[in-house]
Amino acid sequence: MKNKKVKTMGICLSVAVMTTAAGTIPVMAQSSTDSVQIKVQHSDSEMIELTAEKPTVETEKVYDGTTDAEILELGEISGIKGGDDVTVEAEAHFSDKNAGLGKVITVTYTVSGEDAAKYKAPQSVSFSGCKITPRDLHLIDAKASDRTYNGESSVTVESPGTLDRNDLISGDEIVLNFSNVTMTVSDPNVGEDKPVSLKGYIISGADSENYTLCIPEDLTVTISPAPYEKSVLEKIEWTQTDFEYNGSEQKPEILPDSLPAGVTVEKYSYSDDCTYPGLEKTAEAVLSCSDPNFTLPQSSVSTTWSITPCEPVLKIDYEKETVTVTYPEEYKNIPDMQTGVAWDTNQQESEKGTSISLPLSKWELPASGESDDKDPVQVKGFLKTEQENLFFGESFSIPSRPSFDDTDALKQLAGSWTASADSLVCDNWNCPGAELRLVFENGDCTPWQDTASFTNLEAGSHVTGVEVRLKAIKDQQFASSVQKQSVDLYALSEAELSVEGELGKTYDGTAASVPAEQYTYNGDSDVTFVWMDQDGNELEEAPSEAGVYSVILSAPASSHYTAATTDPIPYTIEKAEADIDVSGMTLSYTYNGKPQSITGAVLNHEESQLSYSIDSITDAGTYELTISAPETDNYLAASAEVTVTVEKAEAPEIVWPTAGSITYGQSLSESTLTDGSVQYGSFEWAEDVSPDAGTASYKVIFTPSDTENYNWDQKQYSFDIPVETAKKAISVTIENASKLYGESDPEFTASAEGLLDGDALSFDLTRTEGESAGTYEITADFSENTNYDVTVQNGTFTIEPRQLNSVNITTTCTVGFDPETQKQTVTVDLSDGSTPLTQGTDYEVTYSEATESAPASITITGIGNYGGTQDYTSLITDRFGSLCSFKSSVICDEAFGQNILMLNTESSRTETGEELLDEYGNPVYSQRNLSLSREFLDSLSSQSIAQIAFQVEDTSLIIPVESLTQDNYLVRLAPMEYTDMTWREYVILDEYLELSGSYRVRITTPADPAAVSEASAAEASSEEGAETADSQTADPELDVTAQIPGLKVRITKPESDKTAEAEGSELAQRKFLLVLRGSMEFDAARVELPAQSAINYYETSLPGSGMICLVQDRPENEWQ
Repeated sequence: MKNKKVKTMGICLSVAVMTTAAGTIPVMAQSSTDSVQIKVQHSDSEMIELTAEKPTVETEKVYDGTTDAEILELGEISGIKGGDDVTVEAEAHFSDKNAGLGKVITVTYTVSGEDAAKYKAPQSVSFSGCKITPRDLHLIDAKASDRTYNGESSVTVESPGTLDRNDLISGDEIVLNFSNVTMTVSDPNVGEDKPVSLKGYIISGADSENYTLCIPEDLTVTISPAPYEKSVLEKIEWTQTDFEYNGSEQKPEILPDSLPAGVTVEKYSYSDDCTYPGLEKTAEAVLSCSDPNFTLPQSSVSTTWSITPCEPVLKIDYEKETVTVTYPEEYKNIPDMQTGVAWDTNQQESEKGTSISLPLSKWELPASGESDDKDPVQVKGFLKTEQENLFFGESFSIPSRPSFDDTDALKQLAGSWTASADSLVCDNWNCPGAELRLVFENGDCTPWQDTASFTNLEAGSHVTGVEVRLKAIKDQQFASSVQKQSVDLYALSEAELSVEGELGKTYDGTAASVPAEQYTYNGDSDVTFVWMDQDGNELEEAPSEAGVYSVILSAPASSHYTAATTDPIPYTIEKAEADIDVSGMTLSYTYNGKPQSITGAVLNHEESQLSYSIDSITDAGTYELTISAPETDNYLAASAEVTVTVEKAEAPEIVWPTAGSITYGQSLSESTLTDGSVQYGSFEWAEDVSPDAGTASYKVIFTPSDTENYNWDQKQYSFDIPVETAKKAISVTIENASKLYGESDPEFTASAEGLLDGDALSFDLTRTEGESAGTYEITADFSENTNYDVTVQNGTFTIEPRQLNSVNITTTCTVGFDPETQKQTVTVDLSDGSTPLTQGTDYEVTYSEATESAPASITITGIGNYGGTQDYTSLITDRFGSLCSFKSSVICDEAFGQNILMLNTESSRTETGEELLDEYGNPVYSQRNLSLSREFLDSLSSQSIAQIAFQVEDTSLIIPVESLTQDNYLVRLAPMEYTDMTWREYVILDEYLELSGSYRVRITTPADPAAVSEASAAEASSEEGAETADSQTADPELDVTAQIPGLKVRITKPESDKTAEAEGSELAQRKFLLVLRGSMEFDAARVELPAQSAINYYETSLPGSGMICLVQDRPENEWQ
């Protein structure tokens, strides 16, 4: 067995190592505060080292809070001898538990079995480039608030959500920061269950790098349409609400520009007719909202409007030359042709349904060849209708009669002459149910309705006329007379129309036409063209698109020529050539990492789009591509070939990455390189070392990956990048300690958790200054440990109060008498060794005088730096039962390892407290009684006090506590003078030389409870000399002195003996003389003391009560 020191976690522990056979030895190490197991590998040159094929491990896992790695296949183990019981097991562990790249997995082996001690485990195997991917940490319970449309894409965060704690590894610390969280939708428009995008979440904490926050993608929100404010509809404006009758439908509508965006009028409704006059009409517009983001506060808007009557104006115009004829003033009283009633130009009424003939027969037409400068005839009248009397009146215009002597005029009439109701203009007509109408008749008075046409009439004389009618309500007509006239016509010349050559052109986007040089026409009319498609269908206009067509040329008859028409003539529009212009294309680029769109070619038409055989080019190189345009309706197909070159770019400036911080104990491979030019290559550490805590620079190698697109001048580049290595967090627990007040501090200890193998902490443990009872903090200074961030659990150092029963505590109880109060006084002084204690600071004293029902008691209670309680109930009294002064202390008998309660009494005192002296000036001692209750004895046992030393003057009784098994012991020790002795005692004592004073010893217990008080009274009334062996009175107490095993008596060694011993003189044998109480014998018990020693007293066992004295044999010749 060898004793060694093992240093672990900064604490030196004593261990015992037993040398055995080769193998792993469990060793127990024990410190004052901790117990740890240490595995010690014992190597032996004779051990067989096993070999193992390289195992297969899973090099990637999802973070699970452990370093465990999975072994997929364990390689074959070689080297085990046949018959040996050996099992080889393997464990795989990542270099650390945290997520990251560049991890190292180490496979270690252990051997077991009965023969394992013969073998060494295979060497560990490492795998680099392994990976722990972050664990998915889902966000749950996120919620967005539904709202109405407001034109914005942001939505209100009702609940930012929380982390799914089921995803967290137990013990990991993750904090979710959502102070900057935003929620948005892809567009602000109305919709149900619109997907919500969440941003702004940040996770932090000691383990945040080991997790990837998964934002939910199924969060939705509903955006409802927002109502337009009512004030928006109040701003809607109507076109016009006050109209003047004009004979047509008139109604108000809403100005489109006054409608809110997205709002349209679905339909109008009107409370009254929209043609005829009326006041307080109501118009209502039913609205609809095409913008789904809004709703209308009301479905319609309305307004009031009116149509007011107005004065009508009649006007008749003809296409030909006209002559205006009006009634002169003298014609105003011309009677009506049918009724004979004269017209009143100022007032003429007719009942509903009554015909009024306008006096056209009175119109004067100018004779042939005459001028037309006569004054017009003004015709006015009234027409009574359902609504009201309306005034009308206007000039009527009729065609002039041509001069038959004018050949040109005849030619004009020989053409087509058309008059229609469209030539009758009615401005502001205000007669409900009435209308103006023209009716034409031929010579036979056959109605031609509203249109009369004269086309290519045969030569000769023709009669025609025109009638103006006023049509009233219910189709009642006010017919006028028919004015007829004769027309003479002449014959026309034959017209000729023909085309020369083929017709057609190449498509140019313009309409087809027949050039004037390609056709011949001898007439004086305009030639018109009728175009037809390939199937002969007539077209509305000349074609412009490529294709096959035909055209018919025609000319209408004129005043001199007949009409002429050709047969359909083919007309072809050929497709045009398509042209691709590549002059505007960029055919040379420099690589920039982005796709270069191939554009720039221009096609000479817009009927199709150009297509490129390569749409875009990114990487450097030379590319051949074709640009093509397909054939269309009007253009032929076309293509063009071009070459595009992308040159290599100059090598970009390398942006060196930023190294992620690591913790002391981690290697550089665990520092993540971010934000560098990773798009151009890869970064790796030149050396994978484990830095000390702090910031230092280490070399990073950059290897370009894209050499095809960049001109790199080196294969690799290097740069020093600072790495911040954080101190490793460890915890140190300083063990609690304690001591008793007044003792020296013990050695403080501490334990560390998380310390790397091979490292030791440097620190000193100190406590808060102070020596008073109480608690003090134990601290340590770890500033010298620069690689560790030490979290210290400070210890507590407790100074326990020193107990009053301590071996060093001395109690001095002084009993006095107060003459004024006539009462006994008690003064208690304590000292701790040589240090006096202060009453009120270190202890308190409570004194209770004796009463008839209770004895006197003294209670001493420790305070401050002292604790415990000492109770003295009539502990030491005189023979009268009064308290006496004493000195109490506890000492340790090192020879026997026992604590002894020392009770020393004082000499007798006067009533004033002065020491009582005899005639020689020596202190006077008297009987002292020691009361020992069961409670007091049990208290001594609990304090590990084995003996009581009761001393009066030079003599002590040594009483074993364990021998006192009863209650209420009374120990009497009384110094004796000769006058106090019985005769027998005196005679026996005279046989010896006295070396000390004589003492009477007796230990009693009450005979029975009733006899205790009587015995006390008898004791109090007896004289000191009453303790005689001859007393025959009934004793109320039982003498138990002989029944106490181990009872001893000690008498202080006389000064003469001390002097003789110092001078080397031989002394005669010392003896104890014991005269037993009640004995009638005159023999004395002789007790031989051991040889001379350095003790300062003589001692012997005490077999019973009686008088005792230290003596020696009287010399034989003493009396000679």
